[in-house]
Formats: sequence, C-alpha cells, structure tokens
Amino acid sequence: MGKRKNINTTIDEDLYQETRILALRFKKNANDFIEEGMRYINEKYTKIIKDEEATRQTIASLKISGFEFINTEVEEMWSKVAAGEMTAEDVRKVVFDKVERLQIEHPECFVKPDK
Repeated sequence: MGKRKNINTTIDEDLYQETRILALRFKKNANDFIEEGMRYINEKYTKIIKDEEATRQTIASLKISGFEFINTEVEEMWSKVAAGEMTAEDVRKVVFDKVERLQIEHPECFVKPDK
C-alpha cells in the first residue's frame, strides 16, 4: 500500500451508515470499504478506457475507403458504456455488424490486402 492521503469530502449519509454497518459486520474500518470501492471504480473505468482504445484501434485498422464511421455515433455509444447501459463488446458488435453490411452492400469500397 502506498502513502496515505487524508481527504475531506461529503457523501450520502445513508450510504455512509450502510458502509459503517457492513464494516462493523466484517470487523473492518469503514475507510477500508471506501478505499475498496474507489479501487473498484478505478478498475472498472480503466477497463472501459482500454476497451475503448482497443475498439478505436480496430476501427482505425479497417481499410475502408469511401465510408467513414460517424464519430458522434461511436462517442454516444462510449457514453452509454460509461453509464453502464452498454458494454465495450456491444460497441464492437455494432461496429462489426456495420462493416459486414458495408462489405456486402459495397464490396468495391473495401481495400484488398496486399499479398
């Protein structure tokens, strides 16, 4: 564990009471539960960022000429991922479904890989 940092913040009183009761039940300090929650949030959103970057790289690696993915649509999907309404896998599926449709409808617009 790293250096300790003292913080002063306000949180929902009921949430804090629930946390204190759980901490007592498990013979822990409420601050330990708060730290565990912060670690969980850090891991969750770090994973979302990594998934987002991987999906963006996948989209960028698709050699499609004549078509561009509408960035606002993809950005809206990432907002839904952050809100827990979608997963990164959902975003990939939407993107790949669109690519598959484009390949069928407009095969002439796809760059053939060099051999």
